This record gives sequence, structure tokens and C-alpha cells, in this order.
Amino acid sequence: MEPNYSKYSLEELYDVEANIDSSKYPERLKRIKDEIQLRKPVLLANKQKAPLVDVKDAGVHLTIFNYDENGFELKLSVTYNFLITYQKTWYEIRLTSEQFSDLVYCLKNGIKSWHGSGDLWGASKIFVNEQSSPFQKRDIRLYRRWFILGFCIVPSTLSSVILQALYKVEEQQEALQGS
Repeated sequence: MEPNYSKYSLEELYDVEANIDSSKYPERLKRIKDEIQLRKPVLLANKQKAPLVDVKDAGVHLTIFNYDENGFELKLSVTYNFLITYQKTWYEIRLTSEQFSDLVYCLKNGIKSWHGSGDLWGASKIFVNEQSSPFQKRDIRLYRRWFILGFCIVPSTLSSVILQALYKVEEQQEALQGS
């Protein structure tokens, strides 16, 4: 009796593929490989993108993803004290490689600037405050607007841990472009 590989889980298929006697059952091996190939697009579509950076420090959580071959998505969540309770707010900012490089340059040098989307319907921006201190930390403001109804501005500080993670992504990007 022939096994019905369509009823096997992907893990079971990989196990059978690794342990099958390929000289004795070449047709079965081919069917197993075909079944695995059929499931790969579904597996890849459901798989979350792995972050380039996922770091937390001093009330800020930064995660950076590639959203395509020429851009980054920064996800920042900030915890801050508002009156008598702690609040948490989040920001998603998409930047091209050039915009990301500009952000990192401005953070390294403490140059007053803003980065992100300024759309009327929805905006997410990072404002970098001017600073002359070395790289230990950078004061920023995070801005988000929903439609024309409301907005949120949160002052925050990016610690040296967060900054070093940003610099590392920039260095990796430069290395990839150089090769």
C-alpha cells in the first residue's frame, strides 16, 4: 500500500525525506519532494519577516524590517509617564534606503531634521532635535496623525543601545551596496 503524502504534515514530510531509502523508493522520494514544493509558497506567505534589529532600552522598543529591497520599516514603541500613569504608544515609519541613511546621519551628528511621512490622511514622523553632545543619546520627538482629526507627539530619547543598533543596520546596508 502506497502512503498518501498529502495527509502528512510538513514536518513529517521532511522527516520521511531525510530517512527514506532513495535507491529502494525513488518514486516515493520524488512524490515527497513534489509535496514539499507544493507547500513552500504557502509556508513562505505565512512566515513573518525576520527583523533586522529588535532591541529594547530605556522605554523604547525598536524593530527594523526590510519592507522591500530598497526600504526599511521602523517600528517604535515608547513607554512614557503621562500624569499619573504610564502610557505606551507606537509608530510605524517606512523609509527608503536613502531616507534611512539620512536619518542615521542626522542622529550621528545631532542635526535638527524630520524623517517619515507627512501625508494629510495619516503621518508618522521622527523629529531629531539638534544636539552637540557625542553619540551617547539623542533626543527626538515622535509624531503621528490620524486623518485630520487628531495627533500625538511624544518626546523621547534614543539611548546608545538603540543608536548602535541603527548604526549597525546602516553599516550592513553600506557593505551590501559596496559588494
